[in-house]
Amino acid sequence: MGIQALNLFGYLPNMLELSMNVCTQGCDYCYAKFWKHENISIDKVINQILSLETKKEGLLPFLIRQRSPITISNRTDIMSLANWREVLHALKKLGFPLYIETKLNKDYKDLIQILDKEKDTVYQTITGFNNKHEEQNILTAEEKIEAALWLNEQGIYHILAVNPFLPDKVTVDEIKKMIEIIKPHGFVMRDYHTT
Repeated sequence: MGIQALNLFGYLPNMLELSMNVCTQGCDYCYAKFWKHENISIDKVINQILSLETKKEGLLPFLIRQRSPITISNRTDIMSLANWREVLHALKKLGFPLYIETKLNKDYKDLIQILDKEKDTVYQTITGFNNKHEEQNILTAEEKIEAALWLNEQGIYHILAVNPFLPDKVTVDEIKKMIEIIKPHGFVMRDYHTT
């Protein structure tokens, strides 16, 4: 884990991805719970970035020097980490735009002090109007919707993600209703996947 360049035809919108410690949201369907739990410090990540930045050859050093946006993937869910503020501040201090894939936590309003409304994106997973299969999540489904509305009110670029789409949890009509309520800047829906 750490910073990596992605395949050009991957699912993520940016070519830099940061995976750190495994997400602890505890969704029943998620593949991340099977990953090895490591304790990767932000200092180690920053040192890796600074070291790669000095290399003259390769796609990864080039993307780092260009300050390409970093996707912090949902297998990490940065906001399930105790030190999420420290991690985001450190990456912003280096000048990277961020694309955060998350289910959020109860302190999501602190994002307004960290993110740049012009450059950063919050990709928020809400898989329905209930927490079926997500009983251990930090926020309830209702709290996730409240958070989405708040992000939009603050002018933070917000993408609603029904990821994964679980037909036993939510209908297409309910997804349409969620979009009407939240009015996200973007929308993503993916079938159940294991990577």
